[in-house]
Amino acid sequence: MNTFTEWCAHYDYDPSSEAAKADYAKYQEQLNFFQQLDEACFLEDEGPSDDLPQPPHRTVMYHIANDRGYWLPKGYGYTKSLTEAGRFTVADMAAHNLDGCTLYRVQD
Repeated sequence: MNTFTEWCAHYDYDPSSEAAKADYAKYQEQLNFFQQLDEACFLEDEGPSDDLPQPPHRTVMYHIANDRGYWLPKGYGYTKSLTEAGRFTVADMAAHNLDGCTLYRVQD
């Protein structure tokens, strides 16, 4: 992160102005937000650059639950036990009716 003085010089701000202080605070807030994102995002569907090393692909898994309990693997029945519950990807869920269901992200 740039220091306040570096940031002001780069963007041609007067370091003694209130606008510079307010905009630098906004810069810090937005930078912190983007550094905390779990997954990469790209503007205007640009996708990642081929020149940069790519992070390993990570598939996010979910447990599905409704008033009967957690879904078993492949959606074949229900269980109250989280250890027996199925794990589903977003692609898996496309084949199921999820009305009235709650998704829980699997934390491994």
